[in-house]
Amino acid sequence: MVETPLEVWNKAEGAFREFLDAQPMESSRGTPLQDDEPVWTPPTLVHYKVCCDAAFEKKTGRAAAAGVALDSTGAIIIGASECFHAASAASAEAQAMRLGISMALNPVTLTKLVHVCG
Repeated sequence: MVETPLEVWNKAEGAFREFLDAQPMESSRGTPLQDDEPVWTPPTLVHYKVCCDAAFEKKTGRAAAAGVALDSTGAIIIGASECFHAASAASAEAQAMRLGISMALNPVTLTKLVHVCG
């Protein structure tokens, strides 16, 4: 089933809310997480999760975006990155979401995608 851009966006928004609602737990370093440290929730065994982010340098307008599709163990299935110029941090983040959505539409991930989180 091919999802519409609105359906993909709604899943991304849900993943973002999931990220914000994550409960603190022990980190991979074996130390307790601080309240402000993010917690990643893996997808189910039959799904993948696409995570993406951006970086922006205000002075020059240089920006970069990257994303990975992860399975339930956290193993990387596919990844992508790109450099570009942006007018703001928000536009760089939007470009990162675009990259994540394009990764979600990749035939490797298309049959198993659950979340696109930026």
